[in-house]
Amino acid sequence: LKALGVDNILNFDWLSPPPAETLVRALEMLHALGAIDTDGRLTEPLGVFMAELPLDVRLAKALLVSGELECSEEMITIAS
Repeated sequence: LKALGVDNILNFDWLSPPPAETLVRALEMLHALGAIDTDGRLTEPLGVFMAELPLDVRLAKALLVSGELECSEEMITIAS
């Protein structure tokens, strides 16, 4: 939703809204991983790239930093 320009997901018009606590935990995780900044906006380039990957955010972050750590092949194996 962040990649689609939805800034405030807590007030998003959900068909079946998830519990607020779940949304808050998700935002906290995204912030801890560096995908969103303190204002809740996607970071560039990391957050934008993570949003483009059809993976759990933890795997997306691991894949994106694996190049710097010279373990891309191993991380691709783990993610697959």
